[in-house]
Amino acid sequence: MSTKWGSFPKAAVDSGKLASLTGANGEVGAHIAAHKVYLALALEVDFHTRQVEMGMSFLQERTALARPMLGRALGALEQAGVLQVERDGYRNRYTQLLHAPNAFRQVPSYATRQALKLKLNRGVSVLAAWKLLPVLLYLRDGKTGDALAMHETLQRYSRVRPEHVSAGISQLVEWGLVRHRPTESNRNGHPSFVYRLAGDFGGGAPDGGLPTTPVLKPNRVPF
Repeated sequence: MSTKWGSFPKAAVDSGKLASLTGANGEVGAHIAAHKVYLALALEVDFHTRQVEMGMSFLQERTALARPMLGRALGALEQAGVLQVERDGYRNRYTQLLHAPNAFRQVPSYATRQALKLKLNRGVSVLAAWKLLPVLLYLRDGKTGDALAMHETLQRYSRVRPEHVSAGISQLVEWGLVRHRPTESNRNGHPSFVYRLAGDFGGGAPDGGLPTTPVLKPNRVPF
């Protein structure tokens, strides 16, 4: 597995299954945890088999989540149909579902790991941020670290309520995962933005390289 980036199946986003974890019915905390766990596993999963075996203590350390919340998060991911869990005491085997050959999206390792350790596990804006991150990774231009999107596009893929999109993006900026700037308005007058994602996006299959890109400093100023 590469130490520069992990990956997740693009169908997790374009099927709407990750987006179904909306925090409804009082499940905001559990669904924040679910998105964090999904990305934490994406950083460790074997690129070819889409599987990883991991102890609960290791996963807990990676996500800054309590053990009971990990259980709720895994249950939510299973119910959403994006993860299969084979349980064996305190060490489980996890399999990303919906995968297909060459249909994956990269997750930058170092920057994402730093953000996952933040003990920010409550609130609508925090949930919006973790829901928007895989969407931005999904929309990223494969040759750069940039994703071009309107708020309506982000809302459609993530199912974040329109009034919470900006708050979610602000969280990602504060965590050093994204910088953004406006572009020219499109034909309908709706502004679009370029979102620059932090991290090392290498080409091809994992090669075991070391992380070289530090997490960005929190910055509210568009680049």
